[in-house]
Amino acid sequence: LQAADLLTLSLPDLTLAPGDPYRTILGRAAGAATVAACGRAGTFLAFLSCGGVGTDDVPASGVLSLGLLTWEGSGEVALTRSRAPAVVQRFRSLATTPDLAEFVEGVLLFDPFAGGGRSVDVAFGCEQLRKLLELAQTRLRHVAQACGIDAETTIVPAKTAVAAPSGDGEVDGWDLGSDLGLDEPDGQPAGAVAQDGWGLEDLDVDLAPPVEGRSGLEDGGRCWLPEGEVSRLRGLAQRVELQLGRLEVFARAHRESSAASPCSLAWNSFRDVGREDLRRLACQMAAEQCLPVLEALFEQHLTDLTPHWPEILDALPETLSAVAVRRLLPAPGATSRASSASTSVRAPSREVVAWYLARVERIIDLTGLTHEALDLLRHGIHAVVGGDWPTKARADLSAKHLPKVPQAVLWERPEVRQLYGSFRLCAEYAKYSRVAMEDAYAHGEERDCASTLLPFLSFCALAPAARAQLALRRTRPGAVASDVRSWLAAVSVEHCGLDAVQAPTPGSSGAGGARSALAEAAEAVCTQSVEEAIMQAVIAIVNNSGWDPASFGMIAEVVAASNPTLPTADRIIRSPMTMLSFILGALYSDDQRCRAMDIFKSADEMYGYIPQQDAGLNLQGQDVERWAVLQQQADELQLHLNCIEVLLKHKIELSLSFADLRRGCSNEPMAVRSLWNLFRVLGARYRPAQFWRAFQTELFYLHKFAFAAVSEHVVSDMYVRVLVEQEHFDAMSGFTTDWASNCGAMEVASSLLKLTQELVNASPALRHQSLEKAKRVLRCVPKEGGELSGLVQAELDFIKACELLHDLVRRQPARGLFASRLAEDLRKGARNLTHALHQQGGSGGMGAGGCGSSEPEVTTISGASGFLSTWIEGGGGIAGAEGFRFDSPLQLRLQLHQPLRVVADLLQFNPPVLLDTEDLHTFCSLLGLAPSSPKWAEVMAMCGAANLLCGVRNEALAVTEKLLVNAHPAAWKLALALASSAGEASGAGARESTAS
Repeated sequence: LQAADLLTLSLPDLTLAPGDPYRTILGRAAGAATVAACGRAGTFLAFLSCGGVGTDDVPASGVLSLGLLTWEGSGEVALTRSRAPAVVQRFRSLATTPDLAEFVEGVLLFDPFAGGGRSVDVAFGCEQLRKLLELAQTRLRHVAQACGIDAETTIVPAKTAVAAPSGDGEVDGWDLGSDLGLDEPDGQPAGAVAQDGWGLEDLDVDLAPPVEGRSGLEDGGRCWLPEGEVSRLRGLAQRVELQLGRLEVFARAHRESSAASPCSLAWNSFRDVGREDLRRLACQMAAEQCLPVLEALFEQHLTDLTPHWPEILDALPETLSAVAVRRLLPAPGATSRASSASTSVRAPSREVVAWYLARVERIIDLTGLTHEALDLLRHGIHAVVGGDWPTKARADLSAKHLPKVPQAVLWERPEVRQLYGSFRLCAEYAKYSRVAMEDAYAHGEERDCASTLLPFLSFCALAPAARAQLALRRTRPGAVASDVRSWLAAVSVEHCGLDAVQAPTPGSSGAGGARSALAEAAEAVCTQSVEEAIMQAVIAIVNNSGWDPASFGMIAEVVAASNPTLPTADRIIRSPMTMLSFILGALYSDDQRCRAMDIFKSADEMYGYIPQQDAGLNLQGQDVERWAVLQQQADELQLHLNCIEVLLKHKIELSLSFADLRRGCSNEPMAVRSLWNLFRVLGARYRPAQFWRAFQTELFYLHKFAFAAVSEHVVSDMYVRVLVEQEHFDAMSGFTTDWASNCGAMEVASSLLKLTQELVNASPALRHQSLEKAKRVLRCVPKEGGELSGLVQAELDFIKACELLHDLVRRQPARGLFASRLAEDLRKGARNLTHALHQQGGSGGMGAGGCGSSEPEVTTISGASGFLSTWIEGGGGIAGAEGFRFDSPLQLRLQLHQPLRVVADLLQFNPPVLLDTEDLHTFCSLLGLAPSSPKWAEVMAMCGAANLLCGVRNEALAVTEKLLVNAHPAAWKLALALASSAGEASGAGARESTAS
C-alpha cells in the first residue's frame, strides 16, 4: 500500500488537513484525532495520530498514539488497537543516550512488548528492538575501531541478521527510515522530511564517549580505554549478540504462531536465558507445541541442545502429527550414506531407532492414535533407509508403501529391522483396535471398549497367528479373501528385503543398553511369515465357529485367492509349499470336525489349486524331502475325494472327516465301525443282486484307500452277511469262490459256519425261514477238508433235528378204533401194571448205560407209565407244542450235552411219539444218540416199556430181547413185566371162558 493511495481509499469521514507540513488524514467526524503521519509496514498501514483523549498531565492536543490499519477480507480498512506513546518516547530517549555503556544497558533492558498486544504489535516491537540492538552493535564497533581494538573478535562478533516479518512490499521487514518514513508533501524533495520522531538519522548520537580525567584522543588520533572498560564492553557486546539471536527466535515464534497454537514465550524472561537453562526452555516450548521456537533454538544452539534431544522431543504432545514436527524428527548423522532429510536433530542410527520405538509405544499407550504412530514410523524408516522424508502424505498407511531396504543399509544399520517390525506390529494393532471397537459398538459396549482392549506390548507378545486371529475375527464367508488381502497389505514387510542379514540374538544391547520389549518383539517379527500366520489364523477362526461347512468355505476362499495361476503379487499365499501345507493341514487337521461329505465341494475345489509337483521350485536340503511328502499326501487326498464321491453316489451318510479317512487305514476299531455303518445304510432297504455285484468293486476301493486297517477277509464277511440278509445267494455263491481264492478256504468256511450258527441261533422257532437261509449258506461252504465237512454236516444235522423236533412235539396219534382202544387200555392197566411192576422189581434207575453221564436218571417202566398218565390226564396231547421247554434252536443247542434229557422231555410231553419208532430213532441219531451209543439202550428201554403198557407185546418183546443180548440192567425188569402181563392175560382168558 503506497501512501499516495490513501487519497483513493474512499474512507468515510476521512479528509486531508491542509496547512500541515505533512500529509494528514482527519479522524472520525467528531474530529477527536488527526492522523499526522502514515507509512507502509508490509500488509499494514502504520499511522501516528494526534489528539484524542487527554490526561491531567498531557492535553488532548499533545497525545500521540501509534496505530495500524489492516485490510480485511472485504477490502475495508479496520483500525487496530493503538499503542501509547510511552514506548516511542522510551525508544527516542534510548537512541539519544550519549553514554555508550548506559545506552547498551538500556537497550538490553528495553521491552517494547510489555502489556501484550497482537501480532502486529509484536512485529513492530521486534523492529524497534532490532534497531536499537543494531545501533548498540554499531556504536560498540565504532568505539572498538576508534581505540584500535579488533572489533570483530574482541568486542563485537559478526553481525547476526534478524529476519523480519514478510510483506508484500518491495522490501521485506520493517525499516524505520523508509517503511515508516513520512510521505513527502507535494512539491517537496525527498529528504526534506525532518523531526518525524521515528528515524535515527536526525538523532545526534555520540559514538565516542569521553573518558574522565584525560583527553579522549591519544597520539595517532586513537582513543584509549582502560582494560576494565574493554572487558565491560566485551560483556555488553556478547549480551547484545545473544539478545539479537533471542530476538530472531522470538520474532519467528510470534510470526508463525496462530490462535490454534499460541506462543507463551515472553521477551523479558527469554532474552537472558542462559545456556544451562536452554534444555528446560526447549522442553517447555515442545510441551506447548511452539515448534518455530523449538526449531530456532536447535538451529542457534545445536551444540548445547543435541545431548538432550531425546528429552526435548519426548516433551512434544503425543497427538502431534509427524508431518508437523518433520523438521525436528531425528535422523541418522553423517555416515557413508548421504542424508538429505531436512531436520535439526542428528544422532547415531541406533539412538534414532530406539527413540522412534519408544515414541510409538507412548503414542499408542497414551492416545491410541495408531495412525499417527504409523506415520511416525514411516518417517523414521525413510530417514534411516533413504536419508529423506516421505515425499507425500498418505491416508492409507500400509506396509506395501514402505521402501525396500538396500543391502548396504541393512548391513550398516541392522537396527532398521526394528522399525519395520514395529510398523508391522503397529499395523496389526491398528486392525485389532478397529475390530475391537466394531465389536463393542455391535454389542452396545462402546464405553467399556478401552478397558477390554489389550495393551500394545501384550498384543506384541502374542504369537503371530493369535494376533492375526484377533484382527480377522469379524470376517465372514464371502469377505474373508478381501479382509485377508487388506490385512496383508497393511502389515506384510516381506517385500522389504529384511532377510539379508541374520537377526541379532535376543537380549543383545543397542545404543549402550538393553533393548526394550518392543524392540525384541519387532526384531522377532521380521522373521515371522505372514502366510503362516494367515493359515493358522483362518483355521482358528473356523475352529471357533464350530466347523460348519459354511465356515469351512472361508478356507476355500483363501485357497482360491492363492491360485497358482494368478500373478504372484495378487496371491494371498505365494509359496507353493506353504499353499500345499495349508490345504492339507486344513483338511486333515485333528481339530477339523466337518463331515467330509459336507465339505466335498470345497475340498474338491481346493484340490484343483494344489501346485503341481514340477512347479519349478528351487528346493534344497530338507525342503526337497518335505515337498515329496506333501505331494504324496496330495495323492492321498485325491483317493479320499474319490471315496467320498462313492459315498455321495450311493447316499451313504457317514460321519467321517478327512482325518477319519486317513485314520481308517491305521485304526482298526474305527474302520470296522465305519464299515458296519456303511453296510447298515446300504442294507436298510432291498437292493437287487445287480447292484451288489456292481458295488463289490467300489466296496473294495473304499476298503483299500479309506478302511485298510480292516483285513479283506473281514470286509468280505460283512459283504456276505448283507447278501444273506437280502437273500442274494446266487451272488453270494459267486463271490464266495473269489473270497476263498484270496483268503483261503478254511477262513471262508469258518466265517460261513459262524454265520450259519448265528442264523440258526437267531431263529425264533424250531422251524423258521432263518433255518432255510442257514442251510443255503452251508451249501456255499467250500468243500475242502474232512474236518471242515464234519463241522458243516454237524450243523446240518442240528438244523434237521430242530425241524424234526418241531414235528414230533406236534405229532398226534391216529384217530379211530385203535386210538380209542389204546386210550382204554392205558386207563385200565396203567395203574395196576405199574404198581405190580414196582412191587416186583422196585424202581431201579436206568442211568446213562454205566457211562457216568451227568444226565438225570430216567425210570424205564414207571417213567413210561408216568409219561402216559400225564399225557392222558392232559387230554392226549391235544394242546400241541404249548408248554414244551424247547421252542427255539438256541434252547436246544444249549441242551445238546444232555441228549437223553431232551428225548425224555419229548416223550414226557408227547408220549405217542413212542409209537413212531422210525422218526424217534432218526431224532435220536441227529442228537448224537446213535445205536452204537451207550445211551441208545436207555431210549430202547423206554420204548419197550411204553409198548408193553400199550399192549404191543411183540414190540416190547423185541426190545427186551435186544436188551438181554446186550446185558442191559433194565432187561430183566422188562422180562418180568412181560411175564406178568402174559400171566394176567392167560387168567383173564380163562375167566372169560368159564363165564361163557
